[in-house]
Amino acid sequence: MSNIFNFHGSASGVFGSGNDVHGNKFTSGVLPDGLLDRLISTAVQVRAEAAEHQARRIDAAVVDLRGAGDSPERLRRGAQRLVQIAGTLGDIGVPLLKVAAEVMSALPG
Repeated sequence: MSNIFNFHGSASGVFGSGNDVHGNKFTSGVLPDGLLDRLISTAVQVRAEAAEHQARRIDAAVVDLRGAGDSPERLRRGAQRLVQIAGTLGDIGVPLLKVAAEVMSALPG
């Protein structure tokens, strides 16, 4: 039994068409291996310390990132949303700012 899933067409939903999920790891062909997963896990860690309204915004941005597939524009938009949110969180947002900036600089274009 394998933990590798491929989502395409209407089944893609939150995961994004053409994205692969290996266990609980989200991958994108546009970013270096592990970077998208690191951004999402950092967002989850920061979310635990954020106020409820900010946590909901982080959740929405993470859903968008998971659905971005290999679209540099959608990945950039999701990372930019996290930068905006992290910028309002003070010191707890710094790790998220760093990883989101790394994602944006790794994207083509």
